[in-house]
Amino acid sequence: MDELGQVVETSPDSVLSVLGKMDKGKLSSQRLQADYILLNTIALSEAYGNIPLADEPSLRKAAEFFGSKGPEDKATKAYYHLGKMQLESGNPGGALVSLSKAENLSKDDYQSGRICREIAKTFNYLMNNADEASYMKKAAEYFAKAGYTDESGMALLQTGQAYFNLGDYDSAEEIYKSVLYTSHQNRDTLLEVNTLRAYSSLNLSKSEQDPVLAINMLARVSDQLGFTLSSTDKGNLAYAYCLLGRNSQADKWLAEALRSAESDDQRNNLRFREYQIKAREGNNSGALSALESVMENNNESMNSALIQSVISSQKSYYEKETSTAREKLESARLRFYILVLFIFILAIIGYNYYRLQRLRVQKELSEEKAETERVMSLAEDLRKQLQEVSNQPSGKMSENFEVLERLCEQFYIYEGTDNLQPKILKEVNSIIDELRSNPAYLEQILNSNSNGIMKKFRSQFPLLKEEDIRLFCFNAAGLSSTTISTLFGKDKQYIYNRLYRLKGRISSSNAPDKDLFMKYISKG
Repeated sequence: MDELGQVVETSPDSVLSVLGKMDKGKLSSQRLQADYILLNTIALSEAYGNIPLADEPSLRKAAEFFGSKGPEDKATKAYYHLGKMQLESGNPGGALVSLSKAENLSKDDYQSGRICREIAKTFNYLMNNADEASYMKKAAEYFAKAGYTDESGMALLQTGQAYFNLGDYDSAEEIYKSVLYTSHQNRDTLLEVNTLRAYSSLNLSKSEQDPVLAINMLARVSDQLGFTLSSTDKGNLAYAYCLLGRNSQADKWLAEALRSAESDDQRNNLRFREYQIKAREGNNSGALSALESVMENNNESMNSALIQSVISSQKSYYEKETSTAREKLESARLRFYILVLFIFILAIIGYNYYRLQRLRVQKELSEEKAETERVMSLAEDLRKQLQEVSNQPSGKMSENFEVLERLCEQFYIYEGTDNLQPKILKEVNSIIDELRSNPAYLEQILNSNSNGIMKKFRSQFPLLKEEDIRLFCFNAAGLSSTTISTLFGKDKQYIYNRLYRLKGRISSSNAPDKDLFMKYISKG
């Protein structure tokens, strides 16, 4: 048993295999039975991340045995896992008792850190953010003392989040700054990303809001560090743009956030963001609807900070509505006279407005006509160049796609808007669709001008998805990220991520022409 205890945390599967072959009927003494229960519990926790709740009575007996008979390190581990099991089963009171016993018995800094972290989670379950912050901070200190820098940084970040939920924004910001600096210095990208996300929320919640900084932080998460934005991140972006008065972008990001929400808790948080945005936009009915949606879906998973914010916002909303109604009643007569004056002024300026409107329409028609002629000319040039490209040497491939680059740039920017006439968009669409639906034409050109590059690529990577082969083809042709995004119908971040994975797959392969492929895929 002692030998298994030395490897249970590093090789839990092996320990489970050995324990499964044991005849439990031959475990004659209480100590052997307690050792078996503890080892089985630790192995299950390390291997699968959870412990069967039905084993709680057995684990409690083992913990009590080690607590009275020793040794202390086994008693510490038994009470620690018993506390985790009790919290998972919805018994936070029992969990605090067991985890407190484990804390008092622990002599190991790393184990003490894990215990304090679990106690902090229990206080979070009880919505006691003050004690959560206190114990999470102790956990960070224990991890740092034991030399576990990564776990110390994550625990410190969670301490800041507890302060944030408590409403102590100054303490939260001080911790976020510290963690952000150390994570960047240690090149701990995951910790830096999580800190940037938490810090962006803080910048939108404190009294002196900083929406620009919040946007820049989330831009670093997605554009520089390459992480996909979560639904919460998108909700924060929506609120940040709303604070800046950019309502169209705020509505766009809010819609994206609601589409990507995966849980009721996420949707509740986003509905509260929707309330804040609609209220600032002056959409009172939309704000009230969002706020009522949050209250109707109130559940135990909502954190205390959100609940308090919702209640406070609901109270402020009704007070504001009452005040507004009173003001409307008192100013009814004044509005009537203003309306009469407005009609009089409108009658005076009507003729001048009509003349100006006609001039503006004529100017717009003239500009649209010029724009139509310009893009139609570009489209025609593109068709001619594509017909001539197969007769030109490979070194001029990128020159032959210059017009395509210009058209795709316009298509990427203006698609879905009213800035281009439908006839122009139809013409551009037909050109783009030719390359989307028939990439074989481009492959033929590449094979002809580049010594059969696409034939080699297909033969040496027969298992690649067709989408990855198209991506290699477009990149080898020297098309820009904007053009490839347009042809794929995806955003640039999707293209960057997929191209990164494709490069990795090529570079790690044993393909005979691997270096040649890497040279071509780096053209884009």
